[in-house]
Amino acid sequence: MRLIQLSPLLLGFAIVGQGVLNRAVGERWGLSAAVVLNATVLLASATAVMLLVRSAPQRFPAFFSPHPSLDASAWWFIFPGMLGCVIVTGVPWAISRFGAAPVFVLVVAGQMVASLAWDALVEGRPATLPRVAGAALAVAGAALVSRG
Repeated sequence: MRLIQLSPLLLGFAIVGQGVLNRAVGERWGLSAAVVLNATVLLASATAVMLLVRSAPQRFPAFFSPHPSLDASAWWFIFPGMLGCVIVTGVPWAISRFGAAPVFVLVVAGQMVASLAWDALVEGRPATLPRVAGAALAVAGAALVSRG
């Protein structure tokens, strides 16, 4: 199995790691300051990635290549950043109230429902019985893990 095939699993580890580490920073600095620190590091890291892609575009998929254009921009382009702020702020807050496992069980459940809806309504991939059953099993498995 190639590492790229494990990327969703690794992203899961990163999401949990970010949430629990932001909670720890938030306990020392306050959550709003932790979010600003996170956003600052993100901006520096994203800039470094963009410069790396621009310097060696052949090493990256075309999807990575920056080609911003005001003509191709839309008003809703701000929403991913706003949603990122909600995630970076909300996950550590929720972990501090409920613990990591219950929070991520509900995050997985929300992701399953939202992704099935997106696929059905936007991508044209219907929410068939096997897909809904698979999502339900994944959520049920996550819930069992959370209960200990």
